[in-house]
Amino acid sequence: MITDSDFLITDEVDNLLEFGQQIANSLSSALIYMRKKFKLVPSSEGEMTKGGWSQYIEEQIKPPSITGTACILSSIIRCGENKKSEIVSFSKNFIIKGANEDGGWSKPSLQKYYSLTLTTCQAIRALLDAEQPSTSSPIQKAIEWLLKAQNVDGGWGFLAKDKQSDVTATAYAMQALARVVSVYQEAEEAIVRGQKWLIEIRNPDNSWGRRKVEHGTLSHTSHALEALLASGISHSVCLPTCNWLIANYQNNRQFLDHYIVIFPNGDTERLTWTHISCERALIALLKLNVSLSSVEVVECVNKILERQVNGTYWSVEVTPTPAASWAISEAVISLRLYIDRLEHQGYAVALSSSISKLRKEIKELRERIIELESRIPKASFKARIRKLLRFLKKPVPLLIIVTIILIGVYLFLRGSSATPLYAEIIVGIFGIIGLSLTTYQVVDLVRERRKRHE
Repeated sequence: MITDSDFLITDEVDNLLEFGQQIANSLSSALIYMRKKFKLVPSSEGEMTKGGWSQYIEEQIKPPSITGTACILSSIIRCGENKKSEIVSFSKNFIIKGANEDGGWSKPSLQKYYSLTLTTCQAIRALLDAEQPSTSSPIQKAIEWLLKAQNVDGGWGFLAKDKQSDVTATAYAMQALARVVSVYQEAEEAIVRGQKWLIEIRNPDNSWGRRKVEHGTLSHTSHALEALLASGISHSVCLPTCNWLIANYQNNRQFLDHYIVIFPNGDTERLTWTHISCERALIALLKLNVSLSSVEVVECVNKILERQVNGTYWSVEVTPTPAASWAISEAVISLRLYIDRLEHQGYAVALSSSISKLRKEIKELRERIIELESRIPKASFKARIRKLLRFLKKPVPLLIIVTIILIGVYLFLRGSSATPLYAEIIVGIFGIIGLSLTTYQVVDLVRERRKRHE
């Protein structure tokens, strides 16, 4: 967990801010690249009012797709694109126009037959990111489809009510519903059922696989964790999973999940979902408030930055086709989360840096004082006498000493029965002397005060 001690070293703070600037530069250059790859699509009337991106955005001849447009639309907004810009407006129109009759979204080859849970959730996320009202017809129809698509066990599968609930689809559905739960009351019950299913299939080591009793992976664990946190589960419930993530974050290989879709005529099509584990690990660690300067977080960020190709897209190990839209989306989401955390803690970073500098200066001053005191030689007897005499020359000490001597002599002579008269005479003389000294000191003090005022 983040604590004040994370930012007590000045060099560490400077490195952290410099690291954040590198990430910001990465996102800025990616935004420029994505804007260049935007494709306009003419409407039925021939007007250019919509457009988007292909699933692999380097493919020039292929038209935009829902998956590509949804992923990149969310990405450019996180990279700083104005939500009111023309490119955002055209992308929203493309997604809205591409919805199926049932309210969901799908891949081109399946559009006549099925809507897909993951594609529908990607489209919902992109529209909400672009400030499409949650009460608008496209969002309402999509949420209705998503609620109907939930399986009996509480999870979601690749297709609607396919009885094959998996963590990725369930996590995407829960996060989409969590963003509109204040508007759609039915969403709350669906989220609770999804929570129950995720918790029930959690492995004994607090990780998640694709389905129940499957080996835990960084990607599936991250999706499950993100969904639970988005739906209201407290961080304390998820802390055991944090320990698992820290122990396994380096096992971040990319891999594929395969889905078999059966058409009404009996034909089948195999679809894949690519898991970018390093980005997923970073998202989970940051969601659990692991320190920005921790070894785990820094290593994940460095690996993501290294995979960016010349400030453009992010490479994918398991597919030969470059510039996958979903890989860009995962990288941007994870890096943006890091920047947001860093900006949120900016005041704490600056304050802790100042405190660190002050503590260091105070420590150095204390050490200097101790060193100087050790060098001061002990005063000699003559020096002590001179110091005493200087003290006695001061007005107040002198008057006190004279008075004490006067009283002592008076008492001594007063007690002598042989010469009582002398005692009176000497006391009178000393009284006159004391009075004179007192008067002199008072006059001297008055003069000093006048000089100060002048």
